[in-house]
Amino acid sequence: MSHRSASAHRSRAAIVVALVLVAFLALSWSDEHYWDELFYLYSARFHSPGELVRFDAVSHLFPSGFFAEKLGHVVLLSALTRVLRGGEAALRSIQATYTMLLLGSFVAAWACLRELFGPVRARDATVVLVFSPLALYLAGKTLSEVPSVLFTTIGCWAFVRAFRTDSRSS
Repeated sequence: MSHRSASAHRSRAAIVVALVLVAFLALSWSDEHYWDELFYLYSARFHSPGELVRFDAVSHLFPSGFFAEKLGHVVLLSALTRVLRGGEAALRSIQATYTMLLLGSFVAAWACLRELFGPVRARDATVVLVFSPLALYLAGKTLSEVPSVLFTTIGCWAFVRAFRTDSRSS
């Protein structure tokens, strides 16, 4: 493949990725939120992670471990609400952060699928993943599932890469 041909191919790929991203963001936008998003945001804004974990132990309001089992999510929200404070702009910034985490999970999924099935099938499967009902639902939501999906997908990719035997592993 010539340099000009490779450059044109990269340009077309960048345009396709941009179009998929725009379509994803347009289709996934919603002002509707799940009840525990607001509860987590309020709790993280006005209580420390330690206080929330201690509350878990004495409260019968929620199942045991409501905060402790999602400590990473609570710490992330706590840090974001501490930096961004309150208000609509802060909420939009936190939603954008969580959407970026979800987009990161798509990149990690593509990388993992590329290791397993090659670039063409990885691309196709990732596009299906991007427009899956779960991905469209999670976009813009501050739910604990969003960072969980990212780190689980990165873990799967790392696991698959651990089995590489060819020269690309160095």
